[in-house]
Amino acid sequence: DQRPPRRILLEGPSDANGLIPSLVDDDTVPPVAILAWRAGGPSALYPFGRSSPEYVALRAARRLGVPARFIDIPASFAMDHPESREEKDDLPLGEDFWESAFESGGLSADEFARLFLEYAAILRTGHVSPLDRTREAFMAHEIAREPAEGTLVVCGAFHAAALIEGVPPEAIDPGTPVEMTVIPYSYPRLSEQSGYGAGNRAPRYFQRVYDEGAARAPLSTILEATHRLDGSLAEAIDRGVSYLDTAPDFAGYGKAQERLGVALEKRRGEVFLVTK
Repeated sequence: DQRPPRRILLEGPSDANGLIPSLVDDDTVPPVAILAWRAGGPSALYPFGRSSPEYVALRAARRLGVPARFIDIPASFAMDHPESREEKDDLPLGEDFWESAFESGGLSADEFARLFLEYAAILRTGHVSPLDRTREAFMAHEIAREPAEGTLVVCGAFHAAALIEGVPPEAIDPGTPVEMTVIPYSYPRLSEQSGYGAGNRAPRYFQRVYDEGAARAPLSTILEATHRLDGSLAEAIDRGVSYLDTAPDFAGYGKAQERLGVALEKRRGEVFLVTK
């Protein structure tokens, strides 16, 4: 908002630009994903959470009334190159470092940009795959189509370093077109445990951090978990569970008994409660 762009270019499949209105529609509730497929062939998914940089940028473009489009290799090209479906965003200093230094570091915009690019240079000291070089050359080609003045490019640190340093632009043959649509997605599938290469360990929690701030998110998460526990306990009793056992060190200092006492306030006569 301090420096409103005239256009926004984003890392994402360039053959999915027709789906951008659906992605930013008020009735579309992330997490969602772009699904690309060929009948009887492979498919590919491009997920978006509400705090995903690309989704945030798309919504900002809509609010500011400026055009936005994807500039990465088309899904049709990516699906013909299996390496693209095995991409893994390894952070050499660890996800915890990224979270503490960048996401929760209290940096100004200028400090963030400077350190972001320094870290990006570290990312590229290892192996840069042929596919990554193809992607960057294509993104450079798409960026070159727009005037430099007023253009905002939103992409990952790994590619940003190459694009700023300068990559010879190159067009590609997109290959056979694919079918594409927007589908509902889920926070578990956005996690790294699901195998998603760009995922983190707790996408729903970090969504809460984005929405509420790092100071409030832990408490609100605990309160939500407590509310769910009460609901789960009531459902268990409804299904016939009548014996509950606690342990002295569960949650520490009798907290288990206190928690169950609150949850069982109106149903105490329906269960046997064992304590130690």
